[in-house]
Amino acid sequence: MMEDKDLAYRLGRAAFELEISLFDRSIDIRSNDHPAFIELLVHKAEALRIKIDGCKNHPRPHVHIDIGKDYHAASYAIDNGELLAGDPYKFGDRIEAWIAENKDLLLEAWEAVHSSDIPGADERADRLRQTDFPKK
Repeated sequence: MMEDKDLAYRLGRAAFELEISLFDRSIDIRSNDHPAFIELLVHKAEALRIKIDGCKNHPRPHVHIDIGKDYHAASYAIDNGELLAGDPYKFGDRIEAWIAENKDLLLEAWEAVHSSDIPGADERADRLRQTDFPKK
């Protein structure tokens, strides 16, 4: 039984990787000890990486912020820019401003990721990466 689950997981992962190889490398598949989920890089500025992941354990739309080597340094709600967890260091005001400016597109990206719409998620990520991140 365990071998069947492992085989199913590996086949599913291979299918995702094949589909994703057709698109920009903004999408990554991670396992994190549970079935594979999508991680979508929506913006990169200075030492920041702003991401949406497809893990279904938090129903409220939110983004994860990586700062330098600090993975998931902070999380922000998309609907109102509220800091949900972590420490954004010196970037908090700028992150909140960027989320407010791009709220609608972020919500579209969240929905695409959570419905496994890979092409839709990738297209929205391309649009988000073209936005300007607020200056200091």
